Amino acid sequence: MIQIYCKSCNKTLQFHERILRPDQTEISCPFCHRNYPIPKEFLLRILPATINHDIPVFLEPAALKISGNQPETKINLKEGIHIVGRKADSSQATLQICTDDKFMGRMHARIEVKKDAHERWNHYLKDLNSKNGTFHNDYRLQEGEITILMPGDTLRIGKTTIHITPS
Repeated sequence: MIQIYCKSCNKTLQFHERILRPDQTEISCPFCHRNYPIPKEFLLRILPATINHDIPVFLEPAALKISGNQPETKINLKEGIHIVGRKADSSQATLQICTDDKFMGRMHARIEVKKDAHERWNHYLKDLNSKNGTFHNDYRLQEGEITILMPGDTLRIGKTTIHITPS
């Protein structure tokens, strides 16, 4: 895991080594797009052993396949920012999930979908300081942490499971 503090937008960014390309030497902040060099000690530690050259990528925005204590639902994402939360009259979430899962907040997590220079779609996940946390592949996101979603990843929001799939 690479952790970089963005001086432009005052955020701590974390990137998993599985998203790196073999020729990559910089990482871009998903908020202000400022580039930061990948620390050489990190590259020496992980190259070439942990870089997966066959990483699946999204050629279009992903879909959320939602299961839990309600019938399975599929929601196709679009470019932009999506606030995920439990459906309620007072919810301001843009993706309101119909569930009686009281462990899911009305504004629980944020998913940003945007295209990169290589015509691939990137999906950035952030917990919105929820009471019960947001889990990405069984890892609880820390405050302010942003992670990149990949095909096949699993999220847990409250007691609801969400699978990241191609549209």
